[in-house]
Amino acid sequence: MPTEIENKIAAILPPHSDNGSDTLSGAGGNCTSFSVANMYYKLRGFDMEAADPIWSKLWKLQVSERVRCFVWRMKWDRLLTNSMKHRMGLSSAACNYCGLANETILHALRDCSLVNQFWQQVVPYEIRGETYRNAMSAMEKVGQRDKVLSHIQWQQPVGNYVKLNTDGSCKEGKRAGCGGVIRGNQGEWLGGFAKGVGQCSAFVAELWGVLEGLLLAKRLGFSTVELSIDSKAVVHVVISGRTQGADGYAIVKKIRRLLKMDWNVKILHEYREANKCADALANIGCNLDHEVIFYEACPMEIGYILLADQLGISTPRLIVA
Repeated sequence: MPTEIENKIAAILPPHSDNGSDTLSGAGGNCTSFSVANMYYKLRGFDMEAADPIWSKLWKLQVSERVRCFVWRMKWDRLLTNSMKHRMGLSSAACNYCGLANETILHALRDCSLVNQFWQQVVPYEIRGETYRNAMSAMEKVGQRDKVLSHIQWQQPVGNYVKLNTDGSCKEGKRAGCGGVIRGNQGEWLGGFAKGVGQCSAFVAELWGVLEGLLLAKRLGFSTVELSIDSKAVVHVVISGRTQGADGYAIVKKIRRLLKMDWNVKILHEYREANKCADALANIGCNLDHEVIFYEACPMEIGYILLADQLGISTPRLIVA
């Protein structure tokens, strides 16, 4: 059997009677529905769980179809400007109206002197100076108007809880791995693991990390666990039990069954800057062949990450206010 097929099979959770009966599901789509679009996404390998939300917002705009298509083409840099035609070898890149600069999308819609006259009529006078004299600063403010600089660090669990951080990784779409670490409220290492998953998406690798982490925590006898995941899509699926299609569905069912057992598990989302130990273990897992390694003590190669977390060293990140 080809190695690629073996790796794909290894990433699939074997069926088990405890996971309930089989469920009809549209491949790559929502619930039981089937569509050509869903199969196209599936065959192309697009990660629908982590799809860019801007496309959904774009198609929900309350505008005419012509305007919606125009915005879509602008987003994809597909407007037929002179710069694009020049790249095709069809014409000069210079603007036909002002001749002062190349006609890019930004030039055609904002910076050309002809277009500038229009914006002077519609942009309020009190902000016109900032808009035109300091355009780059204005663009940065638009992009960051709802963001603040925060310093992200690993947070210790509260009370008698232990903290389980898990992560998944996929290298070049071929080798996937997952990993996780359990720590006490002083940041001390209580247990960890790295697993070679096989060939799957990063989303499925993340689910494997959650499953293996919960199994380890249960096996070590912990009854109060904070489960921290850096993927909002995975957090949503684990909490709701709903996934878009067949990928990872069996893993989600087993995770949900584990969560219903006699223990207390809090599920939290944390930024990847606070999940560095689990990320490093997941990268180790990418180099393993369908096996799980359990660590009673922290591996030497990630000791500096564990120490940084214990010392409370933070990493700056712009986050939505």
